[in-house]
Amino acid sequence: MISKTALFILLAFAIFCCKKGEDENPDHIKYGISFRICNDYCVHEITITGKTITYTDSPWEDNPDNLSPVQCSFSFSDSLFNDLKTKIDPSQFQTLPETYGCPDCQGNGSEWVMIKIGEIEHKVTFEYQNEPDPLRNYIDKLRDYFDRYNDCQGS
Repeated sequence: MISKTALFILLAFAIFCCKKGEDENPDHIKYGISFRICNDYCVHEITITGKTITYTDSPWEDNPDNLSPVQCSFSFSDSLFNDLKTKIDPSQFQTLPETYGCPDCQGNGSEWVMIKIGEIEHKVTFEYQNEPDPLRNYIDKLRDYFDRYNDCQGS
């Protein structure tokens, strides 16, 4: 027969393991822009999770100057994240094509939005400043946050 102590330890271990798995990939919304013809920090994105916005400037992986990503985080009320989550239906978002147009063709840049809410994780990429109609209002909101929180730019 299993002792109460052993049962407690087993239960605590199970809860800890499940909780750890949830925290490794929490719900988040990402928005970013990139330019393939670029020699510096060419990928710029925000990641919004719970009460934090993280802004990141990154070079392409094959950058000759060995630049490291630059990142900064800002805290805010969780109502912002909840507001963004309610402005888009993840199930409908998941049905959108992964690519619209020809993102970053001829160095014109690309934008993307990626949403991970619950079991739904989907990314949509499109030509810079040419968002698809189903995302127009949502992208405007994300661009606004992107402009507000890009204080730690690497370039």
